[in-house]
Amino acid sequence: MSASKWHFWVFGILAYAIALIATFPADRAYGWLIPLLDPKTPVQLFGVNGTVWSGGSDRAHIYDQDINGLRWRVKPLPLILGRLEVDLNAPFSGGTVAGTLSRAMTGQGLSIESPHIDLPLATLLDAKHSPIPITGRLTGDLTRIDIAENGGFEVDTGDLLIDSLTVALPTPLLLGGFKVRIEHDAKGALVVKATDTGGPLELNATITLPNADRYVLIAELGSRDKRNAVLMQSLRMLGAPDRTGTVRIQRQGSIKQDLALFGL
Repeated sequence: MSASKWHFWVFGILAYAIALIATFPADRAYGWLIPLLDPKTPVQLFGVNGTVWSGGSDRAHIYDQDINGLRWRVKPLPLILGRLEVDLNAPFSGGTVAGTLSRAMTGQGLSIESPHIDLPLATLLDAKHSPIPITGRLTGDLTRIDIAENGGFEVDTGDLLIDSLTVALPTPLLLGGFKVRIEHDAKGALVVKATDTGGPLELNATITLPNADRYVLIAELGSRDKRNAVLMQSLRMLGAPDRTGTVRIQRQGSIKQDLALFGL
């Protein structure tokens, strides 16, 4: 067999194999995969449909969260380079989460590239267990989230917007909108900066997280409407205001210990 014919047959076989994988039913592939997975695998799919290449599931159970209508599309080129990259899109509790899941074939853990978030705050804060019910909406984009095998995660950078943040006191208290910037300082600590967008609450805050449990908070808060008695009283509970009505907070501590005070 000549070299040209040999190359032709190899190309044909590879093309057939790729086409076979691309069109293989996702439910059958997942059925074969289940016995090979660790029973502690934090991802379970139900009602799998479509193909391995482009498909979805009616319901996905991921790290104790249920997601309905998950869709995926595998990127072909990264497979040649030894990486699995899958575009994901999932409606989630009145919102949407999307991004590209990425994992090296021989590595551990995974990452989500360019995640986009559009979710009600009550979903993120788990309204059933939050000591103070909060409503509003969180939208924005992050550059990357790295997820370890044990479920721990690290966030790279990103910009988020909180819209119509409202605290459900005996009567709902509208605080307004806020911009949130996530970055890292020179020592690698995660830094979250928040500023208001002109709503009832004036806010300029920075939270630095040197590690997974410690935090340092520096914040200035005030009310744009001094006639808003509920907001003014709420601010006084955080600290004594200065001559301009601004409450200044400097605090550091343990995230776990502070959450435990609220039974979380």
